[in-house]
Amino acid sequence: AGTVGLLDPGVILVSGGLVDALDVVAPPLLAALRRQLPPHLRGIELQPGKFGARAGLVGAALAGQAGSGWRQIR
Repeated sequence: AGTVGLLDPGVILVSGGLVDALDVVAPPLLAALRRQLPPHLRGIELQPGKFGARAGLVGAALAGQAGSGWRQIR
């Protein structure tokens, strides 16, 4: 909630394995966030990221492709 309050993103993207459980995890997570956030930020949404559950694999592939320079792509 602190980071959301600081950055005011409007939408939180969820990726990786958590995407598969988003329908179960989202309601209690949003409820907890909304209890902690000031009123003007309580319209926050959770949405699945573009790569979904494959986000970790995509990141690993990009790091492998970058070779020893992988730290520069983070």
